[in-house]
Amino acid sequence: MMSYEIASLRSQLKKDNKLPIENIRNKDKVETIHCSRLYHLYRGMKWKAILRKGLKKMAKGIVLYHSRSGNTKEMAEVIAKAMNEAGLKTECKPVENIKADDLPGYDAIVIGSPTYYGQMAGPIKQLIDELVNRHGALDGKVGGAFTSSGNIGGGNETTIMGIIEGMLIAGMIVQGDPQGDHYGPVSIGKPDERVRQQCQRRGQRITELTLKIAR
Repeated sequence: MMSYEIASLRSQLKKDNKLPIENIRNKDKVETIHCSRLYHLYRGMKWKAILRKGLKKMAKGIVLYHSRSGNTKEMAEVIAKAMNEAGLKTECKPVENIKADDLPGYDAIVIGSPTYYGQMAGPIKQLIDELVNRHGALDGKVGGAFTSSGNIGGGNETTIMGIIEGMLIAGMIVQGDPQGDHYGPVSIGKPDERVRQQCQRRGQRITELTLKIAR
């Protein structure tokens, strides 16, 4: 069920010195306004204009990953938690539970993969390849990438850049970071405290950018 912001609607009602809305239900059920005065005051074009202005679909994000050892999954969970805590409703799912058709429904998409021979894992690449038939559907969405590997210099950055390249071709917006892991969080083996901090920071920055764009 979709959620809506009613801040501007409440502000308009307060400005006009009218009664507040007691309850609004979204279109998945039945939109009702439990206030007879409000209904009579705003049932015309003025009400419709205020409703369109006041009700906005909330942005949402997803962190998807492939993980065999559990390291990439742990990073994904830290990033998703940081995004939720920063104010962006975010899901965290393994790539096997996501279809390419699902992705356009998210405003922020963060992808994590272990490093296999300097490249992203097969299931991640398959999902990106399936976007070819939906080219342009992710235009303007916010993206991010992260990876885990067995050793330093084991292809971490090439893995992240491979994911980011796919995002850029799809028209997505990817923000770098002047501090820490510039392209995206990287873990050598099991995520330690430094990696967790980088994941938290990345989640916060992606949320800030997404909400700024969604305004």
